[in-house]
Amino acid sequence: MPVADGFGCLFVFDPGTCSQPGHFGRGSGIKDPRGIRLDPTGKRLFVNNGDRRILALEVATVQLLQATAAIPNLDPGGGNFGPDRRYYVGSRSERNTD
Repeated sequence: MPVADGFGCLFVFDPGTCSQPGHFGRGSGIKDPRGIRLDPTGKRLFVNNGDRRILALEVATVQLLQATAAIPNLDPGGGNFGPDRRYYVGSRSERNTD
């Protein structure tokens, strides 16, 4: 499917005008992103991919730096960095009863 249809990249929007100036991460293996988070240094963008992988892209060059192997049973939701600077990902299929 063509990138222009929204597959294989993230769309970039200007928050002031809501215009779409371009794409981010083209060719990085992005599929059905379920959550994105900028790391505390502002240098890497983490993407919770719909294919049960987590991707790390370098912001400055828009290059794929790392990708996990598919994680069995992961249905990634949002993610966040903890005080230990590790990236934590929620699983949408696991329910919290609290």
